[in-house]
Amino acid sequence: MKVIQMSAGFIPQEVIDEIAASADIVDIIRNYVPLKKAGRNFQGLCPFHHEKTPSFIVSPEKQIFHCFGCGVGGNVFSFIMQADGLSFPEAVQKIAQMVGVTIPENETSEEERRLRAKRERWYRINEAAAQFYHNILLKTKWGNNALAYLKKRGIDDATIHKFQLGLAPPDWSSLLEFIGKKVVKHQ
Repeated sequence: MKVIQMSAGFIPQEVIDEIAASADIVDIIRNYVPLKKAGRNFQGLCPFHHEKTPSFIVSPEKQIFHCFGCGVGGNVFSFIMQADGLSFPEAVQKIAQMVGVTIPENETSEEERRLRAKRERWYRINEAAAQFYHNILLKTKWGNNALAYLKKRGIDDATIHKFQLGLAPPDWSSLLEFIGKKVVKHQ
């Protein structure tokens, strides 16, 4: 089976529909979470927050999941996106591979490849900026005061990491220097 690596590529809707129809959400989620039968549904501990009593429900009938503890829910694609930190096309690829559906290879023009490379560069810059601000919050003296403030406001470590909260340093040039080192060197 050949699955095409499409970092930001186009996957036809009919192929996405075929993958969704071929994927049993219970089987996919069982790779991540032990599930037990609970009536018509399956139940387990939520992989997205810490809990002692199962509040994570998977419905094979509806092909959806929902956690009554943290509120996260969705279909098989959104589960894989959240569990593995993948984009939608990456989640589609992963599930396609799991269920044995081949994603057809698209021919892309030179202009499309150039635009994709430009878009991916901007994504890398954005990710690097988010990482930079997050690290300022967690690993600097300025961050200590901000972390104390966040804790005082009831924001826990899980939320800080999940949403990659950050802090801007007092100078304006450090982000530019960080981006220059991180992104420009990796082209």
